[in-house]
Formats: sequence, structure tokens, C-alpha cells
Amino acid sequence: MKPVDQSICNFINGDCFRACVASIFEVPLDAIPNFTADGPENFAALLDKWSTKNNLFCFDVSADSLDPDWIKDMYVIATGPSPRDSSKLHAVVWKNGKLAHDPHPSKLGLADKPTIFTFFTLKDYPKYKIRETL
Repeated sequence: MKPVDQSICNFINGDCFRACVASIFEVPLDAIPNFTADGPENFAALLDKWSTKNNLFCFDVSADSLDPDWIKDMYVIATGPSPRDSSKLHAVVWKNGKLAHDPHPSKLGLADKPTIFTFFTLKDYPKYKIRETL
């Protein structure tokens, strides 16, 4: 993980999630589209489009339904209440149950526990033929 800071800091089309993706994949911010550029209602569609283009599958898991031991030693995106306005969401990079990187200049993290964890995995795994035993 190579920390990348967000360049747009507002609750309309802010790019904290984009900066988290760039951080996890260790690419420049401009290599990742701003998923909120067309408004929050198009976020999921833009993220899915980008993920598919990059042979990735992106999925969210509610923090309430997740065993924390399941996500040890991997970087994920944690989304939760923003410390600037707890009624709004903010995304940070998370590892081993704690903040690994906050892309916002304040570096305050989240106002409370994460509510959603976002994971990325390869979409097309190599196919293995299972040998039948007689």
C-alpha cells in the first residue's frame, strides 16, 4: 500500500474512495476515475465498470456481519461516518482492525467504527481441473 491523498474534499463529489483505491493498488490518483464525479447515485455503476475493465470483482460487506479475523493482513476500504460531518460517509484504508491511511488532509480517520468494508479480488481465477479419483 502506497498512501495517496484525495484531491477533492467535499461531500458532493469528493474523491476519498478513489484515493483509497489508488493507495491499495499503488497507482497515481489520476489512474483511477472519480466514482462520485457524476453524483453519488452513479457511484456503484462507475465502480463496477472500472472493476470489470481491470478484471476485478468489487464487493461490500457490512461491518456488523463480518468477523474481523477474516480480514487480517490485507488492505481493504473501510467506510463510515466522517469526522467532519457524521451524517456523511468517508472512506479510508484499513488493515488489521485499524486505520492504515486516511486520504483526507486532516488525517482524522472515521468518526466512529466502519459500517462497510469494500474488498477487491480477481474476477477470473485460473481454472483448475479437479482430478477425479476412481
